[in-house]
Amino acid sequence: MSESENGITEPTNEPMGFPQRVINIFFSPGQVFQSLREHPSFIPPIIVVVLLSMATVPVMAPMNEKVAIEQMRQQNPDVTQEQIDQVSSIMSGPVGIGIGMVAVGIMVPVMSLLMTLIFRTLFQAVFGGNVSFKHALSVLTHASLINILGIGVTILMTYSTQKVGSTLSLGVLVPFLEEENIIYVVLNGIDVFTGWWLCLLSIGFGILYDMPTMRSTKVFFGLWVLWIAGKTAFVMTFGSIIPGM
Repeated sequence: MSESENGITEPTNEPMGFPQRVINIFFSPGQVFQSLREHPSFIPPIIVVVLLSMATVPVMAPMNEKVAIEQMRQQNPDVTQEQIDQVSSIMSGPVGIGIGMVAVGIMVPVMSLLMTLIFRTLFQAVFGGNVSFKHALSVLTHASLINILGIGVTILMTYSTQKVGSTLSLGVLVPFLEEENIIYVVLNGIDVFTGWWLCLLSIGFGILYDMPTMRSTKVFFGLWVLWIAGKTAFVMTFGSIIPGM
């Protein structure tokens, strides 16, 4: 990058096309983030992740319906068939699926904006610098493109294990432990795709803030350790409220 006479940084390279960024985020993420540093872009990856997430709603509807009915029967053994049919229509009917798709379509960009705000604020407070919100959002949304693979793996694992919330976590290494066991809870919180996402964020924010990747890695993985510790404490105290948590 170069600076003009008025001090404004000007790009020196042509922007990387979005299809190329999608491929390289898996194999050469540094190149993607270097390109985004000069040519920030966040709308295409948000659209891809939103559409992919919305598509999972009808796919997961039968499994969610099954879990909801099982929970009803556990809470009320005398549940009627009419009540079961009502739950089925809500969980896997067109209205329920439509509401779910709209909710996902809203939540994905909202969560992207919120996480960008948190991470950028933290980095600005700790390391200083003048990285724009647009640049930080570009890094986060492109790092989230690993959901292209992650969502597919989650769906396969959910249907293979018949458990909602199944993920590719270290919990699969200890299937002999009870879900309430603290070791299982901790390992189940170490999800492969979350770790991958944090590695990509570490690379991207390291490039944006001109720092070694290891330095930014300490921030993101430090936050992950705190999150796992807090979630483990919650589950051990109150139990797993959300399936797969």
